[in-house]
Amino acid sequence: MIALVIELQFLCMKGKNMSVFEEFLVGAKSVFNKAGKKAEKVIGFSKLKIGNAEVRKKISKLLEKLGKLTYESAKGKPYSDVEVKLLVKEVDKLKLEEEKLKKRISEIRNKIECLCCGYENESGSLFCAQCGKKLEKEKFNKDEKNESEVAGPIVENSET
Repeated sequence: MIALVIELQFLCMKGKNMSVFEEFLVGAKSVFNKAGKKAEKVIGFSKLKIGNAEVRKKISKLLEKLGKLTYESAKGKPYSDVEVKLLVKEVDKLKLEEEKLKKRISEIRNKIECLCCGYENESGSLFCAQCGKKLEKEKFNKDEKNESEVAGPIVENSET
């Protein structure tokens, strides 16, 4: 590529067709701009996927704590109802966050998730290809749709 640019510059210096070099630069700039925009979308999509994985990991840790409390209570060790309720509340909050992330990922991938079985269907589908239930088309306002096109980080990297 560099050799091509140098050769075109050399031709321009000799007085031959200056517009060829200018056209090349304009075309190259356009290609690089498109590539940059595509890269931004890919990075945004990747951030959503990573955020979703982090949320699932946090849910798993909380469910592990709940399981340990249940096991210990079955063995006769007393536990705090307040602690259980806080863990359940946190799991529910994270599950809502996970659902939002999954919806945004599906939207970017141009898919519709079945609310019954979770299968990802093509966006124009009326019924789920997996379970046959009618798909509900959610109404997104313009701000939500634009926000999902270039996704930013959703989840902090803090451990629970």
